[in-house]
Amino acid sequence: MNRLIRALSRPHRVVMLALTLATAGLVWSWVPTGDTWPTGSASFRINTNFPVGEVGSAQDQIDLIRCAASAWRTQGQTNFQFFYLGTTTSTAASPFDSVDSVLYSAASGGGSTLAVTSSAFIGSTSTGFDITFFGQDDFGDIVWNGAGDTTASQADILGVGVHEFGHALGLGHPPIAGATMFEFYSGLPDRTLHPDDIAGVQDLYGANLSISDQPEINDVTPPTGDIAGGFEIVIDGDNFTWDSNTTLRVDGVIVSSGLVACDSMCRIRILSMPAHAAGPVSIRITNELGDSTIDDAFTYTGAPPIGAATISILGGGGSPGASGVEVETVIDSDFDFSAYSFGVTFDPAEVAFEEATVDGTDADGADFVAVNFDNVEGWWTLGVALDIVPPIVDFIPSGLDRVAAITDYAISSSMSVGDFISLNAVGGVGDPPIAAVVSNPSGTSITPALQGGLIIVQAGGAFVRGDGNGDGAIDIADPIFNLDYLFSGGSSFCADSQDTNDDGAIDIADPIYNLAFLFSSGPPPPAPYPGAGSDPTADGLGC
Repeated sequence: MNRLIRALSRPHRVVMLALTLATAGLVWSWVPTGDTWPTGSASFRINTNFPVGEVGSAQDQIDLIRCAASAWRTQGQTNFQFFYLGTTTSTAASPFDSVDSVLYSAASGGGSTLAVTSSAFIGSTSTGFDITFFGQDDFGDIVWNGAGDTTASQADILGVGVHEFGHALGLGHPPIAGATMFEFYSGLPDRTLHPDDIAGVQDLYGANLSISDQPEINDVTPPTGDIAGGFEIVIDGDNFTWDSNTTLRVDGVIVSSGLVACDSMCRIRILSMPAHAAGPVSIRITNELGDSTIDDAFTYTGAPPIGAATISILGGGGSPGASGVEVETVIDSDFDFSAYSFGVTFDPAEVAFEEATVDGTDADGADFVAVNFDNVEGWWTLGVALDIVPPIVDFIPSGLDRVAAITDYAISSSMSVGDFISLNAVGGVGDPPIAAVVSNPSGTSITPALQGGLIIVQAGGAFVRGDGNGDGAIDIADPIFNLDYLFSGGSSFCADSQDTNDDGAIDIADPIYNLAFLFSSGPPPPAPYPGAGSDPTADGLGC
């Protein structure tokens, strides 16, 4: 089902592509929407507002949706990539508001609609998208599954998510019943891309056969466990499928199918590890996509596991030659932690490290903070201990998006607007080398999962006051952009352009000033307006 609506901002159009429940089938080939991302990538945020009882915790929701997005790059073996920028509280499906989000609505999408992708574009260039999963249709409640295989009465958040991200990158509905992008929901096959889906995404963005389309094990959490067994481990990776066609082996011995839970295409759990002698063991996975073995994937010891944690670098933006480009690093942990360390690598030809601090973060006031960097080799490291005087009483409570560091970078003047700069969270870099570690107050530590981020190179310097979203026009989208930044954790590309009243601060007065100018014959924004220029007023903002 395709629906066309008109956006409020005149240069944009919005296409809404919906996935529906039905049975039908024709045979042809993949269908483009006509709009693609010129940079070969798109970023998004997630509102973790699904009903927890149906799809799991907030972290489960993030994992499932991020996994659905990654399927196009891994199984599709393509150059295109979706980047996750963190959570959002936005509940508005407005693809022109510069907050590309995935969210849940308890309302009905009409008919038998399960989910809808709203895509904004100018000409053939994609500029934004939002994905909404619905809680009802005209026939009653939609029950979304979380981790694991679906039942006959559930809709698969993963399969539907893969379908909707396909729309976001530029694929429409082909008349092939087995394809993930087929208009009608077919359940299990949607997690595994059909050859028609792969042909479509590779035709739009090119093939990259160096990317493995086989099952891949990237991380095992916790990496160690007691020799007595009986505890759960989580295996993160790519190209996992279903409980029914997945076989896991620990040190060559098949794990009972009743103890294996394939939560998603990116996560499998062994619910109860077998007892084993101390030492490292291999883990092997086999499914319909292939076979993969990781030697020394897990080590049996006498120490019990303490939980799982992820260190993630969120996104940032700045103009060529800009300094003070701020990027946050966050930790998601299911246990209280009192110390952590990690490293970050980058291309020194693209960006330079300026400063990393814990001031204003969840670790503000830590007893020990150590920062080291090398802008020639392209790395920086951080070690933090909240409390170094026993007994250890200070800690950061478990949860999502615990801010661990705020880093400033300087973008090289050789970079071009539209470029992406990769920031890689790693362990084992630095002088001396620093391990990636998260430790609880008792001194037991784990190796966390690591998630990199990126800096988007944007137009800067010259700006038009009031054009907060930087699309070259002052319209209703700009005060909406400011309100999202102020109250929903939205992004900011040029602070000076958002300071509509030129008082040196971004606050509620700015969108009010903008709305008065647009609709109530209020005064125009101060210079630079209507043409682009530099800020004639000295303040603490920049662009």
